[in-house]
Amino acid sequence: MPRGPAHRSRLGSRRSVHKKRLADFANAPSVMEDVVRYVRAWLALAAVAPLVLSGCKGLMTAPTYPGGAPRDQGFDEVSTGGMEGLEQDEPQPLRLYPGDVIAVQTISEETTNVPNLLVDETGNVHLPLGGDVDVGGLTLGEAADRIERAMRAYVKFARVTVTLAKADGHRATVLGAVANPGEVKLRPGMRLADLLAAVGGPLRQMGSGGGQGTGGQATGGQATGGQATGGQTLADLAGARLRRDGKVVPVSVVKALEGDPHHNVRIRPGDHLYVPPRIRDEVIVLGAVNGASAVSFRPGMRLTEALALAGGPTGGADNGDIRIVRGGLEDPRVYVASLTDVVDGTGKDVMLQHGDVIYVTDHWVTSTGDVLDALGPILSTAVTIGLTATTAVILSRP
Repeated sequence: MPRGPAHRSRLGSRRSVHKKRLADFANAPSVMEDVVRYVRAWLALAAVAPLVLSGCKGLMTAPTYPGGAPRDQGFDEVSTGGMEGLEQDEPQPLRLYPGDVIAVQTISEETTNVPNLLVDETGNVHLPLGGDVDVGGLTLGEAADRIERAMRAYVKFARVTVTLAKADGHRATVLGAVANPGEVKLRPGMRLADLLAAVGGPLRQMGSGGGQGTGGQATGGQATGGQATGGQTLADLAGARLRRDGKVVPVSVVKALEGDPHHNVRIRPGDHLYVPPRIRDEVIVLGAVNGASAVSFRPGMRLTEALALAGGPTGGADNGDIRIVRGGLEDPRVYVASLTDVVDGTGKDVMLQHGDVIYVTDHWVTSTGDVLDALGPILSTAVTIGLTATTAVILSRP
């Protein structure tokens, strides 16, 4: 149907109105600034996304205990502190050490018995005819041969027998946070777990009265007395070290108490065990929780228990993104755990260790900055600093 001049006039008027509105929109500075900021925000998000994703790939998923995947030995097993244990721990023959007392029998034309010969600090024993003879570190047979050679200058056909009267030189020392620190007289076949038991075990906080479990006193250089039982341990067994001949034996006391034969090694005379006190007997809970605090740790504590003691997550918490920092400040590890999976029944509660730091993040848009700000002073890694700086530069551009 053909259109007349009136229709064309109305169409031209509408076009003029649209052009005027478009010009007004383009000249409105506030609207254009909003558009520019919107576009820049998306560009910034696109730029920082690879950094965020690469950072998340570096975080290990918290494994479950006692099973689950992925597993990480540093998380779901008690740390041995780099102590791999001993592959070879063969039994050793009885040897003589300073402090031992021996008896020497000489058989020739006459039989002569010399009792109570003390092995002195230099390893020598003094014989009436043979003089000073070095027997330190020798077996009884080797000591008999050496004494026999020394005696032949006076008794040509002498035969010598050596017996151990007192094994007072066969001692080890246990110091630190144990019930009865002191020297322990060794018996043949004594192992690391036996040594710790001989001093009453680790020092414990008694359940009532706030006292410490001491279990008796060390008497006469020998750790004696009752064994401290009950209460919370005050000893850092994971940090305990066994030294032999001035060097650390690569064994874990924790593993030794569990019966691991590579760690529950035989104790040698002169061994020194030091058990440090536990100074980080707590778990720190930070972030989006109702009561950020340091909560008391107990063996077997799990993530949900620590969160409950800290008042639980807030309403804005991201329960699917909970960070756990474990290890010393020199080489910490950061794990990601999910409370959502635990509640849904698709994940298991992870087991904590004393000294763990738990950080509950907010929703994912703000969690990156919050987590880095909270963990940065703890971890102090170059990756954290670099990611924080890059993110700040991008988001602060005008």
